[in-house]
Amino acid sequence: MATRISLLAALLFLSPLALTVPGPQAITPSPEYFIQDLGTLPGDTDSVAWGIDASGSVVGVSTGLDGIHAFLYTDAGGIVPLPCPPGRPYCIARDLNSGGQAVGSAWSSVSDAPGHAVRWNGGVPEDLGTLGGGTQSEAWGINATGAVVGSSYTAAGYGTHGFLFTDSQGLADITGGTGPGAVVDVNDAGQMVGYRLEADRYHAFRWSDGTWLSFSALSGFRDSFAYAVNAQGQIAGSSRTPDGRDERIVRYTDGFGLQNLGGVYAPNHGWGINRAGDVVGEGRTTSGPVRALLYRDGKGLKDMNRLIASDAGWYLTAAMDINDAGQIAASGSSLETGRSHALRLLPNRIDDAPRGLRIGAVGPDTVRLTWSPVAVAERYRVYESTDRFARFPWRILTETTSTAYDAVGHLTDGLDHFYIVRAVRRTEEGGNSTMAAKTVLRLPYSAARTNIAWFSLPYDSAYRRASDVVLAVGPARADVVGKWDPARQTSIVYYRADGPYRGEDFAILPGDGLYLGLRGDVERIVLGTDTNDALRFTLNPAPNRNVNWVGLPYGGAYRHASDLATELGPARVVEIGRWDPATQSAERLRWDGGAWTGTDFAIHPGNGVYIVIASSFTWQPALLTPAVPDAGSLSR
Repeated sequence: MATRISLLAALLFLSPLALTVPGPQAITPSPEYFIQDLGTLPGDTDSVAWGIDASGSVVGVSTGLDGIHAFLYTDAGGIVPLPCPPGRPYCIARDLNSGGQAVGSAWSSVSDAPGHAVRWNGGVPEDLGTLGGGTQSEAWGINATGAVVGSSYTAAGYGTHGFLFTDSQGLADITGGTGPGAVVDVNDAGQMVGYRLEADRYHAFRWSDGTWLSFSALSGFRDSFAYAVNAQGQIAGSSRTPDGRDERIVRYTDGFGLQNLGGVYAPNHGWGINRAGDVVGEGRTTSGPVRALLYRDGKGLKDMNRLIASDAGWYLTAAMDINDAGQIAASGSSLETGRSHALRLLPNRIDDAPRGLRIGAVGPDTVRLTWSPVAVAERYRVYESTDRFARFPWRILTETTSTAYDAVGHLTDGLDHFYIVRAVRRTEEGGNSTMAAKTVLRLPYSAARTNIAWFSLPYDSAYRRASDVVLAVGPARADVVGKWDPARQTSIVYYRADGPYRGEDFAILPGDGLYLGLRGDVERIVLGTDTNDALRFTLNPAPNRNVNWVGLPYGGAYRHASDLATELGPARVVEIGRWDPATQSAERLRWDGGAWTGTDFAIHPGNGVYIVIASSFTWQPALLTPAVPDAGSLSR
């Protein structure tokens, strides 16, 4: 046995090959948001959505050869114009309340923009005028009482001042002073937010009942701006550098202060916030064009184009408002026509994927899948493919109201099977469960050579200890099961000579590199799922070697060795190998100092793979679809 183990190092060989590096393909879940095109007013070509109320009604602007027109969209009436006031034929609506009131601005000519602040009451426009002696104003927000906030030029100073309009008091200057400022939003409690110039920088503020809260920018930035406030008084906005080339979306919360929500370069604006603290806006999460963004606690800042169906036909350019139901007023460019339209984004109501997917054997030929219930699901859809990289959607095995499904015949058909379960409610389908795998592990034996067979197991399977493996395989087919110990660069073994098994009945952990000492052909059905475990690698000091045999997840996103090489890079890994039990040798891909050379071998579930590391690091192998464990469960 000892001689057989020591042969491993001598059995590795290299065959040079130039490489083309492919990328792994992900299985995308159903979209988190569905797109509803609100269209344009008759005769117009483009539109933009600005505000959304609790019921999902939307206001915005529609444009065409005939000019610029405010609109209101409701589920009952569709898109209809909000008439501009007399003498001001151009108008835009930016916000609305649930009482049928909307606000915006209207102007008489292109040179007159932004014109005057306007409030619509039941569709009838009301010119709100300007602050003392000013020529122009615009309204940005309205609350349930009909109070309106915005900005207006005045006769003195420069720039605009923020205002509050109420039926009892008319227009009142909120920001005061001689410098520019604006009030951009107001909640039903009367808390107003905006920004004003203080000394040499803009400060975001919140004002209510005489209480003024002003806060400065993020560390390393100069200006701060507040654009939206929710029912709790949380504020969404942005923070900007002096030169304007760098900007971040921010959120202010009482007791927590100003939080950097992300973004790169500029612009990055947080335009809307709901009761949950979700923030929508526009900007960049990476280089490239400005796009619609969404921030949610626990999920971070996301490009909304990644939250819609890949074939939706739209590029989302901005998200301007979000209600407490998660509906979003957004705008996007049609990939077919190039026109910009107002959009309403409707969240997929099934928030949770089925958790805790398990796979096991029942009877002589059946694979059983079980999972935890999703509270809002009406039924579950079970998908299957014999190729984990196959494009979605996979074949639907069943739709069931149960939280279990028996795939009769799959256990013994000699094929690999991969399974995903999704929750369904009406026409809405939730995200992916963990991927489950049923594969066949085939390890050939030959009396004419050594018979070491490196292999791997799913990260969560029935095999928890070495004794589980030898019990399943049997002593007639394998007399050694080993696990690699990278710190000692040798194996931990559990073996049988004459009599009972000896050595260490070691625990099998996610990512462990395992091998069998064969005494006959092994063909075993392997069932399991994967976890989101991270693997830790520690560089041994010279002159020690740094070979690490590893187990890759069965639902992993790696087709070839080059996928691993690309992800890990030569600063961490300088060689990747796969054991071939039929030839008792390894195929290798190695970094030669300038390029990866060798064999770009394919990676299959169950393969025995090793890496030679060049530094210490922690790595979480990528899964085609992330593991979704039961709530509160821990990786083992």
